Amino acid sequence: MSFYKSIKTCLKHILTCPQVVSHKIRGVDIPYSELVTFFRYFPFGKINHDLTISFYYRKRQIKFFFGELPPLIAPEFSRCDYDWLPVDERTVVDIGAASGDTPIIFALRNAKNVIGYELNKRYFEMASLNIKLNQLSNKITLHHCGIAASKIQA
Repeated sequence: MSFYKSIKTCLKHILTCPQVVSHKIRGVDIPYSELVTFFRYFPFGKINHDLTISFYYRKRQIKFFFGELPPLIAPEFSRCDYDWLPVDERTVVDIGAASGDTPIIFALRNAKNVIGYELNKRYFEMASLNIKLNQLSNKITLHHCGIAASKIQA
């Protein structure tokens, strides 16, 4: 491991330590490495006992259900992966809505409305819950189906 990578790893653990310790004291049963990763992206975030995470995005508190997945299911919020897309007052179609992270991002970035498609039943249920938790059902329509370029024979 290079010297700079070692320093980076040490800093990551030092900077996330207060949040990790605080959550361990509160009895949050998440592995240490997952806590470190979560707080690296969301230093002021919170992992709740009801399997949700809370953090701020564009000055709004977001609550996100993660279920049996690691708590870092929505790093797009902190990495700003989609900021380059011009969604303001437009209809956005999200094919592969997953846990609802991208439809929520687009809705909070002032999309006129978002139409999401998710084939996986578990992810569809998570996305539906996350949309409701963030009171965005009026802007996001989610469909439990897949999209293909041609008809698929079952």
